[in-house]
Amino acid sequence: MALMTQKSEFKQIAAGTYYAVIQSIGPKTIPDGKGGEASGAEWKFALGSQGPHYGDVAEAFTSLAWSPRSKCYQWATSLLGYAPDPEEPIDIEQFIGYECYVIVAQDPNKPERTKVTSLQRVIREAPPLPAPPRPAQTPSPATAAAPAAAGSKGKAKSAAAAPVAPPLPAAPPEDADDLDF
Repeated sequence: MALMTQKSEFKQIAAGTYYAVIQSIGPKTIPDGKGGEASGAEWKFALGSQGPHYGDVAEAFTSLAWSPRSKCYQWATSLLGYAPDPEEPIDIEQFIGYECYVIVAQDPNKPERTKVTSLQRVIREAPPLPAPPRPAQTPSPATAAAPAAAGSKGKAKSAAAAPVAPPLPAAPPEDADDLDF
């Protein structure tokens, strides 16, 4: 069975910063501009920012060169959150599914097009900590004195007990208009 090519349409994405998810990273060969070919990786980013490009796919090409000056290394550093050892290559396909911000800018070689020029990892904040436990409700002086008085056989308890705060409501009111400030 023959693998047939098909015409694809290029969709221009306006320059800007977009929230994205890395949809795929795969091998790609492109013309090198000198009559030869260059092998590298094609990155596809599903744009998730609200607006006219929501759901669009932005594409980028990186060489597979692995040094602190290469785009692939810089992107991996951003996604990992640290600079990996340049002597040890990594599998960049591990980044599929990562959330990031991509910066789309005008292509200096083709002013009619834009391209992904850089990316930044999305750092999620830790979930909020649970609320601290409420202190145990202490009985009011009136209810605390009643059982003690009944079982004290004539001995009177001191009425000078520490003041007790009123109990907190179980839930906030459903209608904020009910609050008096």
